[in-house]
Amino acid sequence: EWNGTLNWFIRPGWDRKEDMGSNFNIEGGRWIPHPYRGVDFTSFTNSYRTDHDSGDWDDTTYGIRWNGTWGSIGYSFAYMKTFNASPIVNPNSSTANPDGTAGDPALNFWGVTGDTFAYGGDEPSGGASCIEGGLVEDVFGFCQAGGSVLGDWMYPEIDVYGFTVNGFNQAMDATLSAEIAYTPNKPWNYGSLDSDLPGWNGVKEKDTLSIMLRIDKEFKWMESLGTHRPSLSSVQLFDTWILAHDDDDELVEFASFGAPKKEHQVYLTIFTLLNFNRDTINPSFVAGTDLSRGGGFAIPAVEFVMGDNWRFKVEADLWWNDGDKKKVCGKANSNSGMDGCTSDIGDPNLGTRENSAGFMDWFADDNQLVFKLTRQF
Repeated sequence: EWNGTLNWFIRPGWDRKEDMGSNFNIEGGRWIPHPYRGVDFTSFTNSYRTDHDSGDWDDTTYGIRWNGTWGSIGYSFAYMKTFNASPIVNPNSSTANPDGTAGDPALNFWGVTGDTFAYGGDEPSGGASCIEGGLVEDVFGFCQAGGSVLGDWMYPEIDVYGFTVNGFNQAMDATLSAEIAYTPNKPWNYGSLDSDLPGWNGVKEKDTLSIMLRIDKEFKWMESLGTHRPSLSSVQLFDTWILAHDDDDELVEFASFGAPKKEHQVYLTIFTLLNFNRDTINPSFVAGTDLSRGGGFAIPAVEFVMGDNWRFKVEADLWWNDGDKKKVCGKANSNSGMDGCTSDIGDPNLGTRENSAGFMDWFADDNQLVFKLTRQF
């Protein structure tokens, strides 16, 4: 007997643009990474490109999963045709219009070196002709054709093959879980690591493994701490493994940040949830650290349940880093007094040129205290 279930889904591609998820804040708002708060990337890029040959939102996406048990072990196999969780930059090709990009004073001003290539040969909306005359002041204007100046932000289509396994370990009195996802030809931005716009040379595809190991355990702290019931805690280890990794590829985690993508990018996270006074006072704690580059975050919080409808939550979002943050230089005519800033090159809005700021560095100096009142209907 197979002892399992088969699930599948089809998304026919009829969604409105506003219904598509995973939109990153590239308009300069509250959660755009440091130091780009107030910098609106949509003024010189197309956000988001929805009809790219390799990422058309009208395309049908789908998935299938077999979920079963083998004795006391649960497992699943899955396949998905979907969109990449993070957007990538699709730059203008220097080969499409050499006067528009390659050797252009504007791109030299930003420090982008070498040729740039549109992903899959599908030029950004408006094309390289958006840069008229190669003047820096023209780059920050809007294209007459309504397209982008430097490129598109887009979500490429990918194939994902996954496997999960979980089971209860009697000796540890805990549930152990593992997940692995294989993404062939996963796209990554690359190039010009020491420029204002690292990763904007184009896209390289690499077979990638995403691995997660987790331990979930309930602690009986009712007598020692006075909790209402057993408290759930979890430890998780994440690894993104780029197969056939080569430092010369100059891959980046996210376009505009110059830290080169490592072969293994490993994060460790923990969380615990406590419940007091019949689940009406619920403290929680979440923390994580980047084992590959350093830095981390901690989020202590407490939620108060007030009747059937009201919830009040207090939360502190705390970040620490190893000093590799990409700081803002200030105005071009006065930034030479800051370490790493000069008055003759670079765009002060895009920060100091660097090639070391990793994910945790993106939120340096962004600690915040959040109060949230929710009415449930």
